[in-house]
Amino acid sequence: KSQSARQLFLKVEEEKAAWELSSSKRMDDERLSWESKNELELQQVLTREKTAWESHMIQQWELRVANEKSSWEQAANADYQEKLHHQKSEVELALQQEWTSKLEHQRMELQHQFEMEAKRRMDEERDSWEALKEEEL
Repeated sequence: KSQSARQLFLKVEEEKAAWELSSSKRMDDERLSWESKNELELQQVLTREKTAWESHMIQQWELRVANEKSSWEQAANADYQEKLHHQKSEVELALQQEWTSKLEHQRMELQHQFEMEAKRRMDEERDSWEALKEEEL
């Protein structure tokens, strides 16, 4: 009897270890799949936001260039032309810095949202897994 009980105990322990390993692998696979999907979604959102922002900036730039061009055509002397060129460079730099700053801020916000959602989902999965484990015990 003692030998049979010991064998049964060892078999149960083996099955328990196999189940835990299988569950852990399944959770890892699901987490990797979820992270991959969310990374792709994040990249798509960033790409859409970047495209929309670029389009907006191009429209603003075209408007500013049109306004500046009108002023340039009225300018007759080289000093005035040089000053306008310098101002144009400053405007380009300011727009580029503004765009970069806003895009980086947006990226940070989206990354933070992604990380919070990932943490929440991982916590839910861990809690669910632990509840299952406790039910099995």
